[in-house]
Amino acid sequence: MSPTSAAASKAPVEILSNDKAIAQLKDILKTNPGNRAAKFFNQEYYDSLTPELQDRLMRCLRSGTYNADSGVGCYAMQPEDYDDLRGFFAPLIADYHGVPEGSGQPTDWETAPKMDLAALGLGPSSSRVRVGRNLAAFPLPGAITKEQRMEMEQVMSVAYAALAKLDMPNGKAFGGRYYSLTPGRPDSISDEEYKGLIKEHLMFKDMAADTYLNTAGISGDWPYGRGTYISDDRRVSIWCNEEDHLRVTVLMNTTTLNEPFDLLGATLKALETVEGVVFKKSSEFGYVTSCPSNLGTGMRASVMVCLPLLTADASTDKASAIAKPFGLSVRGSGGEHTPVVNNMVDISPSARFGISESEILKRLFGGVEAMMKEEQKIAAAALTGHAAVSAVEILSNDKAIALLKDILKTNPGNRAAKFFNQEYYDSLTPELQDRLMRCLRSGTYNADSGVGCYAMQPEDYDDLRGFFAPLIADYHGVPEGSGQPTDWETAPKMDLAALGLGPSSSRVRVGRNLAAFPLPGAMTKEQRMEMEQVMSVAYAALAKLDMPNGKAFGGRYYSLTPGRPDSIDDKEYAALIKEHLMFKDMAADTYLNTAGISGDWPHGRGTYISDDRRVSIWCNEEDHLRVTVLCPATTSLNEPFDLLGATLKALETVEGVVFKKSSEFGYVTSCPSNLGTGMRASVMVCLPLLTADASTDKASAIAKPFGLSVRGSGGEHTPVVNNMVDISPSARFGISESEILKRLFGGVEAMMKEEQKIAAAALTGHAAVSAVEILSNDKAIALLKDILKTNPGNRAAKFFNQEYYDSLTPELQDRLMRCLRSGTYNADSGVGCYAMQPEDYDDLRGFFAPLIADYHGVPEGSGQPTDWETAPKMDLAALGLGPSSSRVRVGRNLAAFPLPGAMTKEQRMEMEQVMSVAYAALAKLDMPNSKAFGGRYYSLTPGRPDSIDDKEYAALIKEHLMFKDMAADTYLNTAGISGDWPHGRGTYISDDRRVSIWCNEEDHLRVTVLCPATTSLNEPFDLLGATLKALETVEGVVFKKSSEFGYVTSCPSNLGTGMRASVMVCLPLLTADASTDKASAIAKPFGLSVRGSGGEHTPVVNNMVDISPSARFGISESEILKRLFGGVEAMMKEEKKIGATK
Repeated sequence: MSPTSAAASKAPVEILSNDKAIAQLKDILKTNPGNRAAKFFNQEYYDSLTPELQDRLMRCLRSGTYNADSGVGCYAMQPEDYDDLRGFFAPLIADYHGVPEGSGQPTDWETAPKMDLAALGLGPSSSRVRVGRNLAAFPLPGAITKEQRMEMEQVMSVAYAALAKLDMPNGKAFGGRYYSLTPGRPDSISDEEYKGLIKEHLMFKDMAADTYLNTAGISGDWPYGRGTYISDDRRVSIWCNEEDHLRVTVLMNTTTLNEPFDLLGATLKALETVEGVVFKKSSEFGYVTSCPSNLGTGMRASVMVCLPLLTADASTDKASAIAKPFGLSVRGSGGEHTPVVNNMVDISPSARFGISESEILKRLFGGVEAMMKEEQKIAAAALTGHAAVSAVEILSNDKAIALLKDILKTNPGNRAAKFFNQEYYDSLTPELQDRLMRCLRSGTYNADSGVGCYAMQPEDYDDLRGFFAPLIADYHGVPEGSGQPTDWETAPKMDLAALGLGPSSSRVRVGRNLAAFPLPGAMTKEQRMEMEQVMSVAYAALAKLDMPNGKAFGGRYYSLTPGRPDSIDDKEYAALIKEHLMFKDMAADTYLNTAGISGDWPHGRGTYISDDRRVSIWCNEEDHLRVTVLCPATTSLNEPFDLLGATLKALETVEGVVFKKSSEFGYVTSCPSNLGTGMRASVMVCLPLLTADASTDKASAIAKPFGLSVRGSGGEHTPVVNNMVDISPSARFGISESEILKRLFGGVEAMMKEEQKIAAAALTGHAAVSAVEILSNDKAIALLKDILKTNPGNRAAKFFNQEYYDSLTPELQDRLMRCLRSGTYNADSGVGCYAMQPEDYDDLRGFFAPLIADYHGVPEGSGQPTDWETAPKMDLAALGLGPSSSRVRVGRNLAAFPLPGAMTKEQRMEMEQVMSVAYAALAKLDMPNSKAFGGRYYSLTPGRPDSIDDKEYAALIKEHLMFKDMAADTYLNTAGISGDWPHGRGTYISDDRRVSIWCNEEDHLRVTVLCPATTSLNEPFDLLGATLKALETVEGVVFKKSSEFGYVTSCPSNLGTGMRASVMVCLPLLTADASTDKASAIAKPFGLSVRGSGGEHTPVVNNMVDISPSARFGISESEILKRLFGGVEAMMKEEKKIGATK
C-alpha cells in the first residue's frame, strides 16, 4: 500500500459477541495452550466485571481470539487497561516475563560508570537501544480513531520541532525534521522518499500484513497519523503511531555503551517538557505499551560484537552459554533466526520488565566482557601451540554418509550431497573411501554449502574422478570431460585508451598449489612451515628478477609464523590487511574451518609483496599460493596478465616449486570452483550513461553474451558509486587464460560503444538500445547447443532442431535465428524466443508448434477456439461478495506491421499514428454501459501534439496506466523489442480510466480493462470485447490471427486468447493463516492460481487474494471467464462451510 493511500487498513474479521469469543478462546486453549489470551482468561473473573469492563477485556483479547497461534494474544486498548483489568493482566504478565506476580517495575537511568568496549579490546561497535512510549491523553493505537491519530501526530509534530532546537549530550543540536505519511500535511512525503526511509530502517512499513496488529485494530486508518522524526545525524528516530504511539530509537557506532543509553534518556526527557506529551506509566507495571511483552522499561537494546573464536563453528552456542547467566540472547548477524556472518553476533538483554534501564545496560556490558575474556583465553591457548580449528566431531564414514543423505533432502544445492554416490563409494578401496569422505567434510558440516567439498591431496581430482568429474561439470556448466586448455598468449594489445577510457584499475589473480605437499586442508603444522620455507627461497629469487617493464620485482616476504626472522608484528599485520595485501585469520570461515584449511594459525602463513606493490603472493591461505597482480592505473589489459604470467613462470624456475596440474582439470586448487585456470580477473570502468540509474542492469545485458559479470563499485552486492562498475569474467574452467582476457576486453569494448551511442542519441533526442554482438547463425547455433547442456529449461535451445533448420530456405533460417536471439543471449530464459513477423508462427511451425505445446501443456495441433459469449451473468453478489476489483487484458498485434522486435523506428511511429486515429474514433463510441469511452492518447514520441512531459509520464506510471522504459529488461532488449525508445510509444486512457491501451510495448497493443468495484465478472470481459471490436472497425486496424495458434503475440507464452484475467476476493477463513494454500487447493481443478494481495510472490494482506486463470492457449475467452467464476464460487462455498462449523 502506498503511504499516501487514503484507504484504511482494518481487520477484515467478524466482530464476535463476547459469548462467541469466549467459546472460541476455550476451544483455542485445547489446541494452542501457549496462547496466553486463552490460557489466562478466567470465566469467574470475567463474570465479576461490570458489562463495560467485560467489553473492554474482550476488546483487548481480540487479537488472540482470531489468531490461535499467538503467544501473547492480547493488546491493551486504553492506557488504564493494565490497572483496571489487573485480574487478567497481572498473572499473564508474570508468566510472560518470568517474574513473581506483583514484582513491580523500578526506573533508573543512571548509566555510570563508563561501559568501555575499547577496554575489552573491541573497536567501535553498532549499538541500538529503543523504547515504546504512549501518551496518557489518548487511547492506545488499537482503540484510537482516525481523528485521534492525526491529533496525536499534531501534538508530536510540535514536540519534534521543540526537540530539534535542543542539544544532545554531545553538545550538537538534535536538528532534523518530521516526515509525515498523512496526505495533505505540509510535512508529508512522496512514495519515493517513503521507500528510501524504509530502506534506511528509519520508517516502518504498512502494518496491514501483520495479522496480530491487524485484528487488534492497531493498523487501522493507514497511513493517517503515521510518520517518523529523524535527527540531523540520523542517530535518533521516533516512529509515530506504529504499535505504540511512539517508538524512540537511538542507533550509533561507538565504543561506549553508555552513549546510546544517555542519548535515549535525554531524548525522552526533552519530549516530556512539551505541553501535551506525558508518557503513561502504571505504578505497578511501568511504562504502558500496547503489548504486555514490552511493559516495564519498554526497552530493547543490542550491540554487534565480533567473536571470531567463540563463533568459529558459525554457531552462537558457545557465546549463548556465556550470555545466559547475564540474561542475554545471542543471535545471528541480522538478528533473530539469521546466520552468523563474519563472526558478527547481535547481543541483547532478554528482560524488559522487573528490571531497570541501568541494570539492562550493566548486564549487556557484563555479558560482552565475559565473552571477550573467553575469546582471549582461547587465543592464549592458540599461542601455546594449539591449533585454532573448528571443534567438530569427526564422524565415522557411515555417520557422515547418513548425514549427507539427510542434507540432500533439505539442501539439494549442496553438491557434496548431490554428487555423493553410494555405489561409487562402495567400489573404492578403504583408503580411497577415507580420502573421499575427508574431502566432503566441509559439506557434511555445512548443509548450506554450495560446493561442499575441498580436495585434500594434489591427486584427489584424478584419483577420485568418479565423484569430482560430474560435480565439476555441474558447477562450471560444461560437459563432463571437456578438458582444460592453457594459453597465455595475450597479443594483440587490448588498449582501453582506444575505447576512450583513461587509466583503469585492473586486477588478475590465480590460485596455485605445489605438487610436493598435501593441499592446505590436509597439511600438518610442520608441512605448512616447510612449504613456507621453500617459498621464501623462491620469493628471494623472484626479487632479483625483472618484470616485463624492465623494473626489478624486488620486495620481500612478510611472515606470520612466530620466531621467523621475517615475521611481522600486529601493527604491521593490521596495516597490510588494510592494504588488502594480507589475509585475515580464516577461523571465521566455517567452510575453511571444518575443511581443516584454517588450522595451525598463524604458522606457515604470510605474504610476499613486490617493491611497487603490484604483485602479492599469499602463502597458505585457501591454496598454497594466491598470486595477485593489481595495476591500479593502466590503459592496457595485457599488462596485468603479462605480469602475472611472468611471475608464475619465474617462480617455477626455483627448485621445489612445481605447480600441480591435472591433465583433465587444469591447475589444481583446494576448491573445485577455482579449477582450470584458477583465475579471477576484473577491471574497474566508469559507465556514466549505462549506470545513470545507479543500476548495473543495462551494462549487464551487454556483458552477458561475453560471459561477464557487472558488479557494484565495491564488488558483489555493493552499490554503483560515481558510475564505477567492476567487470569480470565468470568462467574459470574450460577456458584459456588468453580467452578470459579477450572476453573481458570484448565486453568492455561493447559497453563503451553503447555509451557512445547513448551520448550521440542524447544530442538528437533518440533513445538507445543495447548493442549486442549479432552472431552468425552458426555461432548462435553452437551457443544454443552449449546452453542446452547448462540450461535445459531454455526452450529456444531445447526445441532447436538442426535437421529442421537445415531443411529451411536461407531466408527462413535467418528468420528462425532472429526469433531465437533473446534465448541465445539469455541462457536463463524460460521461453527463449519472440516472433518477429506476424507470419512466423505459421511459416516456422516446425520449431514453434512443439515449443508452444510444451509451454502451454496441450497436445501439439490442439488449435485455438474463440468465443466471447459471456452469458449467463457471473454475479459475485450472489456468492455473498461485495464489489470487487477485476482486471482483464489481452495482447494484440496489427497484421500490417512487423512485430515489435523487428520494427524500424519509422514503423513504430507509423503504427502509432494509425492507432491514434483509432483511439479518436473509439473516444466517440459508447461503452456497454452507454457512457462514452471518451479519453485521449498520451504519446511519448517527442514532437507529437499529444506528447506528454516527464511529470505526466511519471504520474501515469504511478497509476499503472503507462509502462516504463523497457531497456532494463534484458530479454526484451536482446530481442529488439525495446529499440528506438520512446518513439512510437504511448497509452490511450478512457474518461473513466477503466480502459487503457499501451502502444508498442511487448506487443503492438496491450488492451486492459480494470473495473475497480464490480459484482459482475461479465462486466470487464464485455467491456474488453466491445473495445477490441470497436478498434477493428477502424481502417488499418486488423489484428493478426493464426488459424492454428489464435491471436498472434510476440512471446509464445501469450498466444491463443492473449488474455490474462484476475479478480480480488476476500477469503477471511480460507486465509486465516495468511497462506493461500487452502484456497489454491480448491482453485486447482479450475485451472486457477491464487496469489497474494499484490500478485505473485506477495503476502496475503487483509485476507485479500488475487485469483486468476493459468491457461491462455487452447481455451476460449468464455471458458476463461466460466472457470474464474466457478473457482470463486467453490471457494465461497468452502468459506460458508467453515463459518457454519464455528
